[in-house]
Amino acid sequence: MHFPHLVGLYRGDRTDTLIVCHISNFLAGVLGATRGRVLLSHDTMRKQAGTHPDLQPEHYQVLPFALSNGEYRHDTSRGGALIIYVDDIRYNSTFRVFLKCTGKRELYVVSFNRMRDRMARKARNKPFPIIREHL
Repeated sequence: MHFPHLVGLYRGDRTDTLIVCHISNFLAGVLGATRGRVLLSHDTMRKQAGTHPDLQPEHYQVLPFALSNGEYRHDTSRGGALIIYVDDIRYNSTFRVFLKCTGKRELYVVSFNRMRDRMARKARNKPFPIIREHL
């Protein structure tokens, strides 16, 4: 992920889509995408600034690690994947990412936030099938 691009999206200086990382073709296929490229849009960053103002640009550097190592759960009711990632290196926090596949079969991050322990337990207890365990 190109950090200056992310900062530009965060500040509103850029409006072009950011490539966050690439996930495996297997995970992409399960979610309905044709390839594993994961994107983050300007619109999502604007929404995030309003709903999660506690997250600074540095927190978004966790996204590639969350997508590469987190637990993937298939949320068929919302048509995407809930990813739960425990970051015990930098922030000592649990993060939640929600990925969605578009009509063009591309993957987008639509939500990213820090979770409290109680919220993480609640999310893990939901009956969503586990696509991949946390690495």
